[in-house]
Amino acid sequence: MLLEFLGDEAFVSYMLPNPINQQKLLKDPKQLENLKKAIWSIWPLSLRKKGFDNDYKQFTNLTLSLEEIKVPTLVLHGDGDITVGLNHAKESTRRIKGAKLHIIKEGDHMMSFTHSKEIDALIEEFVTNMSKDWRTQ
Repeated sequence: MLLEFLGDEAFVSYMLPNPINQQKLLKDPKQLENLKKAIWSIWPLSLRKKGFDNDYKQFTNLTLSLEEIKVPTLVLHGDGDITVGLNHAKESTRRIKGAKLHIIKEGDHMMSFTHSKEIDALIEEFVTNMSKDWRTQ
């Protein structure tokens, strides 16, 4: 609530490490509102503590059979994500047969709000090409 009280600039600078992405988001009121809604949807964390603890427990023991994925896969990752390393995306792409990796320049962990047009276009192109390939088989 303090960040909301301090205003959009404080909120955005807290959520996004990259000043370029901060400015992008501040110039896009719709995406700024979408980020706020996403953040507020998880509050108060106290109501989600059991689920959060369970998620942490599950993620620390997570093993994924990525080699078993047989559907077309698009992996998107930002080169500025300091929360999840790019090595995760590269490893997933390596292990999923035929997966395509697209690295979003200056994309951070909140890139769906700051790079939404680029991401939407990539997904649309991927799905369009996937359905064309599917129809020709």
